[in-house]
Amino acid sequence: MKIKLTVGGMPSGAMDVLLTADVTATIGEIARKIVLGHPDDSPLRAIARGNLQPLALRAWYPNNPASYVLDPLATLSDAGLQSGCTVEVIALTGIQPGDIPLYRREATGWIAAGPQAGSEFDLVEGKNYIGRGRGCRIQLQDPTVSRRHAAVDIGAAMTVTDLNSANGVLVDGVKADHVRIPSGSTITIGDTEIVITRRSFNPSEARTTAPSTNVDFVRSPRVDTHYLS
Repeated sequence: MKIKLTVGGMPSGAMDVLLTADVTATIGEIARKIVLGHPDDSPLRAIARGNLQPLALRAWYPNNPASYVLDPLATLSDAGLQSGCTVEVIALTGIQPGDIPLYRREATGWIAAGPQAGSEFDLVEGKNYIGRGRGCRIQLQDPTVSRRHAAVDIGAAMTVTDLNSANGVLVDGVKADHVRIPSGSTITIGDTEIVITRRSFNPSEARTTAPSTNVDFVRSPRVDTHYLS
C-alpha cells in the first residue's frame, strides 16, 4: 500500500510525495530514499549517497503541533508514520531542543578516525550492534569491519563484546573480548575509532510514543520518485 507524506526542509519548499514501503523498512532507509529521490540538491545528499551516518525523520502528525524525531532503526510499523504527516529528513546532529525523540538516546558513538570520521550515532538501552550490516546501530562503511563486528550493551553499566570478528576489538588500545567500559572509551574496530560517551539524562527526552495511528504497509521497501501535485 501507499502513504502520502509532505516533505519539508528542502530548498524548493514543501512537496507532497507518494511512499510505497513494507513494514520491515526502517525510518533511516526511508529518510535516505527521500533525499536521493528528491529533485532538490539537499545538503544531506552526500551523506545519503555514501550512507555515512544515520538519517532520521522529524515528523509532524495531523492536528498535532509537536515535532517528533523517529528512531532511524525503527520499522515503519513501530514508528507509526501515517498518511497526512509532514516530515523533514535530518541528521542526528540536527535534533533541536524542542523536538521530542521517540527513543531514549542513552549514549553517542562519535567516529574519531576512519572512513566516516566526524559522523555521530545514537546508542540506546540494550544491545547496539556495530558493523557493516543492515540493522547495526553504528553502521560502518569500513571494509575491514565484519557485518556484525561488536556490540555495545547499555544498562546500568556499558560493556563492549567482540562478536567473533575477523580483526578483533580494541578498547583504549587493549584487545578485548568482553569488557565493561567507562564513558569516553575509544573502541577500535578495523580502521575505525569510535568514542562512546554516555549522555546525561534529559527529562524532555524521556521515552514516549507517537500519536495513535493506523498504518498498513505491504509492498517492497522503496520510495517512489512519483511526486503528487
